[in-house]
Amino acid sequence: MKYLSLFSGIGGFEVGIRNSAPEWECIGYSEINKNSIEVYKSHFPNHINYGDIAKIQPDQIPDFDILTGGFPCQSYSIAGLRRGLDDPRGQLFFEILKIISHKKPKCIFLENVKGLASHDDGQTRWYIEQKIRECGYKVFSKVLNSADYGIPHNRERLYFVCFRNDLSVSEFNFPEAIPRYHSFKDFLEANPPDYVFLKAHQIRKIKGIGATNAFGGYLSDGLTYNCITASYSVDGGNSMKFFREGKVSALSAIECERLQAFPDNWTGILPLRHRYKTLGNAVTTNVIGKIAEEIDFTIRKNKVV
Repeated sequence: MKYLSLFSGIGGFEVGIRNSAPEWECIGYSEINKNSIEVYKSHFPNHINYGDIAKIQPDQIPDFDILTGGFPCQSYSIAGLRRGLDDPRGQLFFEILKIISHKKPKCIFLENVKGLASHDDGQTRWYIEQKIRECGYKVFSKVLNSADYGIPHNRERLYFVCFRNDLSVSEFNFPEAIPRYHSFKDFLEANPPDYVFLKAHQIRKIKGIGATNAFGGYLSDGLTYNCITASYSVDGGNSMKFFREGKVSALSAIECERLQAFPDNWTGILPLRHRYKTLGNAVTTNVIGKIAEEIDFTIRKNKVV
């Protein structure tokens, strides 16, 4: 199976797919953020970047079976102004439709914030699903929480999986939750070099506290690892604070990578503040992998070739 990766960031879809559906082949990706591209290219140097999605000409892209992407979420997030499809970033969804309409892939696999599900009393979600249906697809969607898939990280996201109508796929089952057996402590780095202990009076002065709730605190180790503020700012400020060795501490970059299920030092070529920002904007890779497994199973079950 060949796939096109859109809004690829630092390669979260690629990591999840590589781990769970390694036979899928990426025919190219689309990303414009220079820091994200630097990380992506360091791990996938042979992948072609088609650049700005608004400038992509679909007839210049090779045929592919699956389209993936975490399209921009800022216009739907409860942390923003929630302008939805009126926001230029929200309108990039129509660029996805342009590619879908021209290439007609077998499957579409998209991710966005939970806030999209409730935006405009659910009308935005209905509209997006309806536009995909008009392109000839059956749509399945569900909100999943990363904390239900082995990561101590409350990150609820809305996922869309769509199959072309002529493939006769009548149902799709999103992956079942697994026991929350991992503790927050298990994800901590031993003696991390890039975190800073904070004094109590400094906590409220940290830029970005309460900004996005991207790294929530599913913590299970009692008072030693109590979370003081369970948030992580996508503007580059790491603002999750907890007690480490009796002192107030922030997450290290490696700990953020682990809470998104990336390998350690995946973003290591970037300055620290850009590591935090790109990871805050990334997908949780093991959730992507679990969904990719179900897509692959559904394709094989229905003998989609």
